Amino acid sequence: MVHFTATVQLRGPNPFVAVPTTAVAELLPLAEHGRIRVTGTLRGTEFNATVMPVSGPDGTSCIFPAA
Repeated sequence: MVHFTATVQLRGPNPFVAVPTTAVAELLPLAEHGRIRVTGTLRGTEFNATVMPVSGPDGTSCIFPAA
């Protein structure tokens, strides 16, 4: 299980988190067809989602589906 803390940000209309390099190395092998199933806590509420890893100028981010 991979644990990290990140701040949800917006890039255009897409919410995303910047993923630490160490977490990326553990998460990418778990990707199914480019998507990663995750569980987490957002503002005190647990959630399950499938996220899309995206490489960018700031490293790898995970794009979250709109809530």
